[in-house]
Amino acid sequence: MTNQMDHEDWAVSEYVRRRTVRILNFTDKAAGGTGVKVNAEGRFFIATCAHVMPDGHEIRLLVPNRSSAFIRSFRRRDDDARLDLGLLEISHADAQLLGGSFVDEIATNITFDDEWKTVVCGYPGQMIAISEKRSETTLVRTYDFRSMVFFSGMVPESEWPTHGFERPVVKDAELFVHFSASAELEQVNLLNRRQHWQRATWGSLIPPE
Repeated sequence: MTNQMDHEDWAVSEYVRRRTVRILNFTDKAAGGTGVKVNAEGRFFIATCAHVMPDGHEIRLLVPNRSSAFIRSFRRRDDDARLDLGLLEISHADAQLLGGSFVDEIATNITFDDEWKTVVCGYPGQMIAISEKRSETTLVRTYDFRSMVFFSGMVPESEWPTHGFERPVVKDAELFVHFSASAELEQVNLLNRRQHWQRATWGSLIPPE
């Protein structure tokens, strides 16, 4: 991977970005994660990880390009802790509000030993920029979220690591991708070339002195 991405890579990154959404955790605002928008025969879902939507936490979806606009109610909310998979079902109206595009074709016959190219797109917590503005009675804290794209390749199943995990690897649901020590710097350089900002703002009262 280099800092000069070709037209094919940009097309793929834009395809992926339009099908992802930022998931906010209003119980733990430093948490949250990324979801994939899925259209399954006219029903609309956000597929994510179970740890992104913990039980008892208030979860919302950030509506792109609309400051402080959220989707906060879901038709269904299911998760599987063993597979670390989570699923949020949203209404047709909320799907239209999110805009972008939804995945409507899901491949189920992937062979991990093939040389697949992978694109990872999301909103890492490490990239959240937090700023504050105070008045006499109010503190407004602004969270800025940036999508980040990383290009890599899948690790063949025969080369998967066998230890060092908190839980066993589930081969039917997980995969490994190559990652280099310099990749983080390269990702930051990519962001400097093209940025997609999404902003959410919360205000809280400050007790008078």
